[in-house]
Amino acid sequence: MQARPILGEFKEWLHKKSIKTPLKGLLGKAVLYTLKQWDRLVGYLEDGHLSPDNNFAENTLRPFVVGRKN
Repeated sequence: MQARPILGEFKEWLHKKSIKTPLKGLLGKAVLYTLKQWDRLVGYLEDGHLSPDNNFAENTLRPFVVGRKN
């Protein structure tokens, strides 16, 4: 699987950024949020039936919402 090593490198990058970036700034908040949600982000790696995106769900719902008034 190609995603696991890429996500590992991304997590290392996040840890390095969290040390160097002010936590009250926008980037700092984004880094902290991602690290806090890490288990959910990589959860799909444990189950081969899951996908990292939600395109299937969006495409399933699209016919019901297209044409609806805003």
